Amino acid sequence: PNVDAVHYFCKDILPIIHAHKPNVKFIIAGQRPVDSVKQLANKHVEVTGFIPELSKMYNQASVVVAPLRFGAGTQNKVLEAMSMGIPVVCSNIGFEGLGIKDGEGAFMRTDAIGFAQQVIDLLNDAALRQRTGEKGASVIRAHFSWDEIAIQLENYLKH
Repeated sequence: PNVDAVHYFCKDILPIIHAHKPNVKFIIAGQRPVDSVKQLANKHVEVTGFIPELSKMYNQASVVVAPLRFGAGTQNKVLEAMSMGIPVVCSNIGFEGLGIKDGEGAFMRTDAIGFAQQVIDLLNDAALRQRTGEKGASVIRAHFSWDEIAIQLENYLKH
C-alpha cells in the first residue's frame, strides 16, 4: 500500500501541487524503500531510507500526506503526524479507525485534485496549518494517549 501511495502521489497529485507551489519538496521517509520508490527521487522528491529519529523529519514538515488507495487498520503515520501537531491530508484509508471528523488534525480527500488542493490550501495558510495541527494534537491526547488506551483496554477486558 505504501509503495502504491507514493507512486500515486508523485504521478497524480504532486504535479498539481507543483503547478501552484513549484518549490514544494516531497520527502518519502521509509525504512527500506524498494527500487521503484528510489527511482522516484529527483529535485522535488527525496527518498530518505531509514530515519533514526522520525520526529526530526516531522518537525521539518509543513504537511504530511497519506494518499493510500488500499490497506487496512489504523495508519500510525497519520497518528504520529497528528501527535506532533502537523496537519495531515489523507485518503479514506488513512482516515479509517481514527474516529475523527474531517479537519480535526487531518483532512480526508479521495480524489487527486481535491487532495492536491487541500495540500495547497494548507501550504498557503499558516493559520490553517496551525489550527489543524493543534486540533490534531488535542485529538491524539484525548483519544490516543497511553492513559486513554489503557482505560479502553481495561473496559474491554472487563466485558
